[in-house]
Amino acid sequence: MRVLFLGAGASFEAGYPLAKNLIHEIEKEVPNLSGAWAEWQQAQQNLRDKSELARYLLANSNPEVILSLPDLCGVARESEDREAFAKAQQILETGADNPGKIWKHLKSGGRKLANEAVFARERFRDCLNEYFLYKHHLDSKPGNKAARNYLRRVLSKLVTGDKVLTLNWDTTVERTLLEDDRWNPMNGYGFQKILQKGFCGVPSEPLDFEAPESEVLVLKLHGSVGWHQTHGGRFYFEERHGFLRDLKYQHEGVTIPLTAPEPVPIGPLDGFLLGYPSFLKQVRGHEMQSIWYQAAGALDQAQSVEVWGCSLPQSDTDVRTLLNGLRFRLAQGVRVRVHDPLPEVRDRWRAFLGEAAEIDGERLE
Repeated sequence: MRVLFLGAGASFEAGYPLAKNLIHEIEKEVPNLSGAWAEWQQAQQNLRDKSELARYLLANSNPEVILSLPDLCGVARESEDREAFAKAQQILETGADNPGKIWKHLKSGGRKLANEAVFARERFRDCLNEYFLYKHHLDSKPGNKAARNYLRRVLSKLVTGDKVLTLNWDTTVERTLLEDDRWNPMNGYGFQKILQKGFCGVPSEPLDFEAPESEVLVLKLHGSVGWHQTHGGRFYFEERHGFLRDLKYQHEGVTIPLTAPEPVPIGPLDGFLLGYPSFLKQVRGHEMQSIWYQAAGALDQAQSVEVWGCSLPQSDTDVRTLLNGLRFRLAQGVRVRVHDPLPEVRDRWRAFLGEAAEIDGERLE
């Protein structure tokens, strides 16, 4: 079994930014986005005005530094809330004092700054989701199919049972496999999803055919545009803005509109399953846990692993942990090839995998 491992560089030729340019590229698309960008910018400015440390961190060129600040604030705020609640509960039960006094310190300037940082993070996540939904829609245009031919050449080498592990939120991989009739969203992401024929908001009907098993699984380690999770933990595909519609699923040459049989949650979209750049990446929900479990199993069983477009930054501790065993599997005869045009990235991979790995400067184009 073969594993193809893809980072952000694998989508670059299809018009997607590298991680280091992500924030700048989103800003360029502001006219096509909602007011979330303006709110993100204002929230950042508020943080800069009130804290020299925040100003220093937010000026960093690495988006993972910028987005780790609000993540840290969110974790600190949650732990503070739990401690305050526990103390208030204890006081209430013993009658030792007024439990309301416990909450007074939560109105400090630091607490307010943390609230604003978390608000900024949520606005950026809105921007991130809107940006990739917009790009997902553009990718669905027939004229953009040729832009992925470079990726099609690599994917065409995969056979039934092979797996693609990708760190990208975009849909370039699965869309390309779908165009070649080798993948579908009902079973191609590493989990089963019941879908029916129809459009969002109107009655649907079961498919009058059985969807074939996807030849190649696409395991999206950092989640995907169009993936959401309700507060109760239910996973669902976003439909109101066309995630399923713009995949353009076809059966026997006919485009079939897909929708989920369960109702779409009312109101604002629930949590985005996008592992945005941060030193505090999280895996949320059963589906995401299953994807990481399957990815680990695939790497343990693979006889060949090929890597394209992954710079392996120090902040990707989860990815480094996942790939850690490759260094030792090389001694067992497993073939590992890494391609990257940047010398510093190749040096990073050599330090990580050792000299037994095949590392070259080939570019995916």
